[in-house]
Amino acid sequence: MSYEEAAEVCNVAAGTVKSRVNRARSKLAALLDLADEAELGLDSVTRAALAAG
Repeated sequence: MSYEEAAEVCNVAAGTVKSRVNRARSKLAALLDLADEAELGLDSVTRAALAAG
């Protein structure tokens, strides 16, 4: 789902969705105790999604 689609479903601005997703990525990285992208060990799409922001 795109940011815009998620925003429409949640009845919020797309910027709000982007902000919340970025905050969730940061929290997930912290919970997984990841220091950098090399530690992710995931496929390139997942690494890109986690590194975005």
